[in-house]
Formats: sequence, structure tokens, C-alpha cells
Amino acid sequence: MSYRTKIFFFGGIGLLIIIGLVLALGFKQKPVPVIEGVVQPVAVTSPESVSNVAGNVPVPVEVKKMPSKAEVTQAAKDTAIKNTAINFAERFGSYSVAANFSNFEELKPFSTPTVVQWLDQYKTQLLAKQGADFVGITTKVVSTKIISSSEAVASVLISTQQSETYKTEQKTTYKDMLVKLVWQNSKWLVDGAYWQ
Repeated sequence: MSYRTKIFFFGGIGLLIIIGLVLALGFKQKPVPVIEGVVQPVAVTSPESVSNVAGNVPVPVEVKKMPSKAEVTQAAKDTAIKNTAINFAERFGSYSVAANFSNFEELKPFSTPTVVQWLDQYKTQLLAKQGADFVGITTKVVSTKIISSSEAVASVLISTQQSETYKTEQKTTYKDMLVKLVWQNSKWLVDGAYWQ
């Protein structure tokens, strides 16, 4: 290799090193200025890394709180109350001549003895009242709201949509039902239901 080639070769390598250093220093990340009284956002990858890089200032980290035993118990109770009220309202409000009002038999496991007795009477009234054109009613719960609740009694307001079918027509109505429940035999039972 000639002297001239050596100079170009080593000179080129030196020039590349200098360019590399200039670029490395030029793209070096500049520190984030810390403004007094303002918390700088920092990406937190683990719960341990909760300090601001620029000033070692603690950064608030949102920690999800686990529900307490009392909250879990209350949520389970509210769910049981609502489910009983919904099952009762939909079955109570859905009946047909073809099924011979069998829905009232299905309601008895959800009901207190007083309501069971009333259901038998109500079924007899409906059978006498329905005309020849009546086919049936289907009820769907739209929303529920617990009005009051204690350890032994509860009241739930149920909003429903009813579709009444007759041989020649069908109509849709919206009704609310107030369902009263009591805690008996380790379960919630309906102790009254009132169309509003």
C-alpha cells in the first residue's frame, strides 16, 4: 500500500469517527427542565419506578383498590335482589291463553306464601277476563332500580316493555312495577308486586 493510499485510508477512518461523535453528541437527549410546582409526566414501567428522572420528584401512580369484603357482600346482595325482581316481573307479565297461564306456577318458587295464594286468585281472574281475541303478553325488563334495601326487606322499581298480541293486532306499552321482597329461608322472595 502506498503512502498516499495510507493517508487517504486513515484520514477517511478518522473523518468517519469525528462525524460519528458529532452526530452522537448532537442527538444526545437533553434533560427535561423542572418547573417548580408542576409535576412532569413520566412513563412508569413498574410500580418501583415512581420518581421523575429530572428531579427525583415522586410521581403519583394510580393504584386500583380492591373492594372490601363489605362492598363485595353488598354487591352480591344487590345482584340477588335485582335478579329475583327481574325474574318475577318478566314471568308475571308474560302469559298466554295457549300456555294456560302456566307462568304463575313458575313464579311460586320466587314468592312468599301470601303471594302464592294471591297468584292462584289472580290467574282465575285473568282466565275469566280475557276475550276470545287475546293471544298473550310478553314482558321484558328495561331497567331496575333498588329503592330501598335492608337485611330483611327490599323494594325494587322495575321498568318494563310489554307487547300485547291479539289475533288482529299487536301493541307495545311501557309500565313500571314496584316489587317488594323479603329475606326468607336464606333467599330473597317476592312479597308483593304492584303495577304503577
